[in-house]
Amino acid sequence: MLLSLISDGHNIISILIVLVSSISVFYYIRVVKVVFFEPGNSQINNSQFQNVFKNDFFDIDCVVMSLCLFLLVFFFFFPSLLFLFSQNIVLGLFSV
Repeated sequence: MLLSLISDGHNIISILIVLVSSISVFYYIRVVKVVFFEPGNSQINNSQFQNVFKNDFFDIDCVVMSLCLFLLVFFFFFPSLLFLFSQNIVLGLFSV
């Protein structure tokens, strides 16, 4: 894929793909290092697990997460609406 991008002259996209891939490899190798090669602490601080639910349910984080979940479920059952919306945006961008 990278060779065909370079041969077609899309050098910026191929460089971007290599950079994103190298960042991902660094992250995953770091996770493997932490999981397998660093000693774990045997003591667990239970005080951080006591407060599971927050008292303020109408925080902006909860509203945004609820909206995203609703949109995900809605567009799962009605994907044609999302397709028509994106088609209208694209046709509006490229219309003369």
